[in-house]
Parts: sequence; C-alpha cells; structure tokens
Amino acid sequence: MGRSNHNLNTPSKAILVPTNRFEFIEAKAAIEEIKKNNLDKIDLKEGSFDVVAQHIFATACAGQFDVNDLYVEIIKAYPYKNLNFSDFKKLINLIQDGGYVLKNYDQFKRIFQLRENKNIYKLVNRRETRKYRMNVGTIIENPMLKIKLGTKTLGNIEEVFIQNLSQGDSFIFAGRVLEFQSMKNNLVQVKRSKSLISKIPSYSGGRMPLSTNLANSVRALLAKSNMWDLYPAQITEWLKRQKEISKIPKKDEFLVEQFPRKKNVLYRYLYFCRMACQSNTRLFIAKRL
Repeated sequence: MGRSNHNLNTPSKAILVPTNRFEFIEAKAAIEEIKKNNLDKIDLKEGSFDVVAQHIFATACAGQFDVNDLYVEIIKAYPYKNLNFSDFKKLINLIQDGGYVLKNYDQFKRIFQLRENKNIYKLVNRRETRKYRMNVGTIIENPMLKIKLGTKTLGNIEEVFIQNLSQGDSFIFAGRVLEFQSMKNNLVQVKRSKSLISKIPSYSGGRMPLSTNLANSVRALLAKSNMWDLYPAQITEWLKRQKEISKIPKKDEFLVEQFPRKKNVLYRYLYFCRMACQSNTRLFIAKRL
C-alpha cells in the first residue's frame, strides 16, 4: 500500500492479490497482524543533510530567502530539531559554491548573497528552477545497463544484479538463457547458453521488505498445521506435500534443504526480513565452510 493515504491518522485500504502460494501465507499473516493491531512501528530518526540541502535549494527556486528565518523553519520539523546552525550554514555554503571540492566550477554556484543584506540569498539563474522541478526527489534510481547479444541490444538490466555475476554465469532475460561474458562501461556482453541452471534477474522494485512482525507471523502460521484445512485447496496440498517430503519449520526454526542438480543446490528458508536474510545467508555459508 505504501503511503496510500499520506496520513498517519486514517487507515489505508488495499486488496491483497497473492501471485504464488507463499504470498498467500504472507497475505494471511498480514491480515492476522492487522486484526491484532500489531503494526510495524515507525522509527523516528535524525533527518538527513541531503534533504535539508534540497529544501534550501527548493526555497531559493521559489524566491529569495532569509537564512535565519529558514533555519528557524527547518528546526521546527521534528527530525531536524537538533540541527545546529553551523551545520546548516555549511549546507548553505555547499549550495552557494559547491563546497571546497567544487567551488572552482561555475555550474555549482547556485545561490548568492545580496550585497545590501548578507542574510538574504537568491538564485543565481532562474533556469535552475526548471532543472530542479524535473529532478526533485530523494529516491535514487539504480543504474541500468544495456544487454548486448552480439550487436543486438536485448534490453536493460539493473547494474546491481550484474555485479553479482561471475564470468560464465547464466541468467534468463528476454525469454533466453544467456551467459554473462563481460561488462564494460554501460554494456553487458552475453552469448546464448544451454545451461539448465540459470539465475533470474531481480529488480529493486520487486524486493519488498518482509518486516520482523510479518516474518514472525508467517512462521507462526506455518507451524499451525491444524489451520491448514481452512486454506484454499492448493495451499493446503502444498503445505502437506512439503511436510511429507521435507519438513515444515517450527516458529523458532529455519529450514535448510540441499539436493544435487548438476551442482549441489542449497536453499535456506530463514523467514527473516530481507536484510537479515542476506546477512544471515553469508554468515551461514561462512560457518558451513
């Protein structure tokens, strides 16, 4: 749902549509936790300097401003209540001339002080307003790379996925099994592959986080085998089949399965949040080695 209401005081509404069996368990767990009012807490954090810098520049795009008035306005926001004036002034200087690293480049001089009043700042060039409006926001896009099969461009893929590949690894893209050969500049060179073991590209937008509350609820639901018959038939059949062939972990356990498929394949079902899964996977492998 994200920030569907943009309001902390009113409930958001969504229709949950699982796209696979396990997502059904996650959706069911989410509903159960909402009924218990066991919601993920909101952690209040110190505000980031880059957000303040953007706000200062946005204010300049709207018109000239008094540096003291702007500081008072910013520290009224809870995340910036502890922002001291010296740090704020450094951010002003950064926007004024690019800071000590970039001050020799004219394109980074975005605001200036009025001679008659040193507390008043104004935009150097109104063209900066259009540039700001076209790029406003703090979400950084992941770099995209072009995939080249010979001289043919197959499409774009996120750099973070390619960085985890070694030469010779296979992955599925555009309906083809491809072998990673090299990466140079923004181009990924590949060739066709007949490998039966291929990775599936992941994209940052698809990496929705599994919170600690939700992860715990999923584990608890899996452990309640007496509730399985209340689920849709395909879900019940899937869970019973898993229990028959392998094992359903208890709410305080995680499951590791290994089987040969040309190479040995190791699956780890940790049921933690995504970041915890990544770090625990590395820890598990290190201990196993």
